[in-house]
Amino acid sequence: DFLESLNDSAKLIIVDNASSDDTLEIIAAKRPSATLIQNEEGLGYGNACNCALDIVETEFAIVANPDSISSDEAATKMLGAADRYQDVGLIGPTVLNSDGLVELSHDVELWKRKSYGKRHDEKAPDGELCAEFISGAVALVRMKAIREISGFDREIFLYYEDDDMCLSMRRQGWKLLLVPDAIVTHVGGGSVRVNRYYYWEKFWNIA
Repeated sequence: DFLESLNDSAKLIIVDNASSDDTLEIIAAKRPSATLIQNEEGLGYGNACNCALDIVETEFAIVANPDSISSDEAATKMLGAADRYQDVGLIGPTVLNSDGLVELSHDVELWKRKSYGKRHDEKAPDGELCAEFISGAVALVRMKAIREISGFDREIFLYYEDDDMCLSMRRQGWKLLLVPDAIVTHVGGGSVRVNRYYYWEKFWNIA
């Protein structure tokens, strides 16, 4: 679904993190023109993104989870915002879950969240806003900004790599922007297989 949601003319870099399923066959069938990077071992999400970001030649790039569904319209609206705000390093869209409900994709920075409590009843914004955190599930990055912080932290295997990136960008003076009328879907929950061992690994990495 992710591959089919993209314009055929989009320059696509896919990083395969040593998959053992039919991922490569799907890529060959759906997007044979994509640049494919095959890792011999799973490096985690941020490090996989770095593999792609290292060879990006354009001013902007969109990083996206494979369990997301994007659109040309969402990309165009994020790019438009990036052109309007030259001091913005990271731009996020409105993210809908598989039920079509808003999955809040912006927040205060990690260390402040506990004091804000649960956000279940929070209304989604109807206009652009600066945030301290923008989800990395789908986000447009200004390559100048991401290179200033040397990409995602290579010491983080999985989870909170986008929190760390947001903190690092803000420390360098870049702003983070949410563009609500750019809309994508994030199915979610696809990073870890459902069994006891992988859940142990998941929560070890979260901790």
